[in-house]
Amino acid sequence: MHRVAGGPGSHYGLSVAVDTGGRIAFGGLFGEEVDVGDDHFVNPNPESCSFDAVLAGFDAAGENLGSKQNGSASTDAHLTELHFDPADALFVTVYLDDALSVRLYAGGEQTWEWKTDQLALGRGALAGVDAVLVGAWPGKDVMIDFGGGPLVGRGDGDFFLAKIRR
Repeated sequence: MHRVAGGPGSHYGLSVAVDTGGRIAFGGLFGEEVDVGDDHFVNPNPESCSFDAVLAGFDAAGENLGSKQNGSASTDAHLTELHFDPADALFVTVYLDDALSVRLYAGGEQTWEWKTDQLALGRGALAGVDAVLVGAWPGKDVMIDFGGGPLVGRGDGDFFLAKIRR
């Protein structure tokens, strides 16, 4: 199997995951336009050097199962992590200019999302029925509540580790 996704501008493949049946999930960034199979996506704000994210699925033979764009005219999007859980639901970490989002997709449809506008940068992983997040704290004395009560940053170089029930 060999596939190319591309078009005008810069493109970056960032993450890939394979489920138990051999289906492939692919995540990447594009600066202007990207074609994935028959799907064509355009970054609505390329002049600001922003990127949009694309999430695509392929069957075990490499045939395109569909794709979707993440981002908007006002938001730079980065798709950073892809993992399949034991039931073959796809776990995705996306960060936008102003928010961090972790999402679960089953059968091509989004079935769950946890999102915060208190953070914009992080990575996620699956831990049984939970999602575990790690990332950069936004600054000294900044308060964030992950759902278990507020936490306050102690310095400018802090990080966070949080478990989110899904």
